[in-house]
Amino acid sequence: MSKKLILFVCTENRFRSPLAEYYFLSQLVMDSRMAEISVTSAGTRAVPGRGAIDLLLNDPQLNASGHFSRHKARLLDDALVAQAALIITMEVNQKEALRVEYPAYRFKIKTLSQLADGIEYDINDLNNELEFDRSIMAELKTLVRRAYPGILRAVSPRSAAGG
Repeated sequence: MSKKLILFVCTENRFRSPLAEYYFLSQLVMDSRMAEISVTSAGTRAVPGRGAIDLLLNDPQLNASGHFSRHKARLLDDALVAQAALIITMEVNQKEALRVEYPAYRFKIKTLSQLADGIEYDINDLNNELEFDRSIMAELKTLVRRAYPGILRAVSPRSAAGG
């Protein structure tokens, strides 16, 4: 069985998508689903090689494993889009732009809010106010948890119920 790739996408691949990747990966580890599914992230306008933002790097709980210290921004490209079983954007306009750019893959491009709540809305980006930015972190954690079963169903319909 080949692994299904889940791809989280934001703009710069330094905050929202790596954080969503981290939360989803944590859930996969807890559910012992790493053999079936892999997860990564990319940015629509990422500068390849840039690190995660300081807010993630300096959080001792989040970065205890060094996950964010190792993170390097990746620019979304044709190969990643083709390889991904599901592409999850943080904003509605990101989803729409990717569906226009990659019409053959439009069926696998969804927003995180759509998967979590059944309605589409944007997940805010940083504004450099610590409390606001921490609220985005909490929102992402909640949305990834709520979206998790639907994400599993979207990539492996038969095995989602068993996990």
